[in-house]
Amino acid sequence: MPRHRHLLLLPALLAAAVTAPAPLPGQAGAVIEGTLAVAAGPARKTAPRYGSGPLAARGMQEVAAVVYLTGEGLSASGGAGAGPEAAVDVVQRDTAFVPAALAIRTGTAVRFPNGDPFYHNVFSYGGNARFDLGRYPEGELRQVTFDEPGIAHVYCEVHEYMRAVIVVTDHPFHAVVGDDGSFRLEGVPPGRHTVVAYHPDLGSVERVIEVGAGERLTLPLALGGAAPGGR
Repeated sequence: MPRHRHLLLLPALLAAAVTAPAPLPGQAGAVIEGTLAVAAGPARKTAPRYGSGPLAARGMQEVAAVVYLTGEGLSASGGAGAGPEAAVDVVQRDTAFVPAALAIRTGTAVRFPNGDPFYHNVFSYGGNARFDLGRYPEGELRQVTFDEPGIAHVYCEVHEYMRAVIVVTDHPFHAVVGDDGSFRLEGVPPGRHTVVAYHPDLGSVERVIEVGAGERLTLPLALGGAAPGGR
């Protein structure tokens, strides 16, 4: 089964219920965790851009959802993950971006190595980043530093079905949703925050929460008409 396919099969309303926070001894930061249910959206296919390729339309690359926080005071919270993260690789392999979803902090460099025996191109024309790295062969890489928070949708000009999503925040409280729909944000500063779940085909949902020091909050979320907390 393709990676993250289970997300597209899940039956998006936000859950109204949130479990009561429980203190975590000896930990100042809060933990926000839960499961994101994602309903099936319409199949997205794209026709080949060049006549030399297969003529049949091909499904767009599947992409995982990303959960992140917004609100005041997050970027100044310090602690683990303060400052840009180490450079991250998004490899072009088997005509796909691997990984297809990324969550990073502002100032982080993302490298795009070409691992296929043919040319690829990497570009993004909207969101928080506009770049076109041109075509380059196997064994070469190009790099982009993401200096602004936001969401970048990345594509390959040669292979129209390839895509990736890079969510950039000015704090470390973000996570790519796992294969089982789970997510976990650690060390969250006490206060009132907004939890955002985003998927490129289904948009986003938001939930305003409030956490205290050392608390754990379990938060079921849903996108696209799925049942919150479903699997």
